Amino acid sequence: MISAPSRLQLLSGNSLWIVCCYLLFSGCSASRKLPQHPGPGTQTHPKEQPKADDKEPSGAPSAINYKKDEYTIALLLPFESNKVYIADLTEESSYYFPQESQLAVEYYQGALLALDSLQKMGLKSKILVYDVGMDTSALRNVLRKPEMKNADLLIGPVSNSSLKIASQFSLKNKVTLVSPFSATAFCNFSNPYYVFANATMRSHCEKICDFIRGNFKTNKMFLLYRNKEPDRELAKYIKDYEASKKNNGMQPLQFIELTDSTEGKYYNIKDMISSDEKNVIIVASNDEPFAKAVIKQLSKLPETSLLEVFGMPTWVNFDIDSEQLAAINTHITQNYWVNKISRPVETFKNSYLKKYNVYPTEFAVRGFDQMMYFGASLYKNGKNFEETFQNKEKTELAERFKIQPVPKSNDKQVWFYENKSLYILEYEFGKLVKVSD
Repeated sequence: MISAPSRLQLLSGNSLWIVCCYLLFSGCSASRKLPQHPGPGTQTHPKEQPKADDKEPSGAPSAINYKKDEYTIALLLPFESNKVYIADLTEESSYYFPQESQLAVEYYQGALLALDSLQKMGLKSKILVYDVGMDTSALRNVLRKPEMKNADLLIGPVSNSSLKIASQFSLKNKVTLVSPFSATAFCNFSNPYYVFANATMRSHCEKICDFIRGNFKTNKMFLLYRNKEPDRELAKYIKDYEASKKNNGMQPLQFIELTDSTEGKYYNIKDMISSDEKNVIIVASNDEPFAKAVIKQLSKLPETSLLEVFGMPTWVNFDIDSEQLAAINTHITQNYWVNKISRPVETFKNSYLKKYNVYPTEFAVRGFDQMMYFGASLYKNGKNFEETFQNKEKTELAERFKIQPVPKSNDKQVWFYENKSLYILEYEFGKLVKVSD
């Protein structure tokens, strides 16, 4: 899943020109190697061969700690050049840029700024930029290009179907693949070179449980969800996690379960709310109509009701009044939180504004953060990303990286790597405030 990015803003005129320039040098083809860019990678050096045996990984990647004079980083993004329409950039009705194109351009712009910083650190890199769209045909064509087999890091694609294909390529060629947004593109095979830059929904649910356990002592806990597979899966994550706590000798959280199709329907919660102690309510649903219905019911409760509500990360994109969410003490989990008044954020914002003549969006910040983290890893540890993952967590502008291996069932093999770092945010006075790391 995309971990709840804010709604896309319209591209500024300057960003539109950047897209146009991209389309011009690409010749509107499905993919094109970027000949040069204003950051690192303008010089080429002979590539060194690996200094370790090239064996198939049985669990995590082998501890290959070799460095190269220059690293090749491939960005596989959905510029969707074949869907862009341009007649007159001065008239908003005379051009069309898909949201995917905006995402790709904004992410790319942030990544370029990171590459400028990495170059100053000493990283020499060659950047390959491809328009792989949102389907799989363009991606397959790109992956057949000879230069892709020599890539040291792949970032993207975006769609789940494309990520699964790219994962097969990364395993075969032993190259680290980063999913920049989706954390739901699960493969049916183990791949220790596959990294989710965002936490899975299971991790979001576990974070909620840990926060509740550490902050609330009450017997009034409710778990609300629809009796439909997506919601049942979320509820199962929560119940399984609490069962594991019991097995480890800890006191599990006990929930009263309410759904939309049982005798204990969710709207009966009004008759179960206590006015003497905290009422902790988890709404395990990414369905907007259901979330709205639950919020409406809870908002009708007396002001004396002591509510602590926990929703899903996707709620940040729902059309729900933030004041209404604040009134019932609503929390959500996010892997993205930016302190707008911090000095690094101010520096980035000013640099971005100077370079692109537009303020950065969330996708631009993500592009910067992810390129900084994985690019710095290349510089320090070569292709041995596992060594970076084993170190303590690293915080960039808005994303914190705490990447851990995830086994497949009871198998010791690494299914994939996941950035499990999450924040708990609470709605206060109509805006989201960080209340826990």
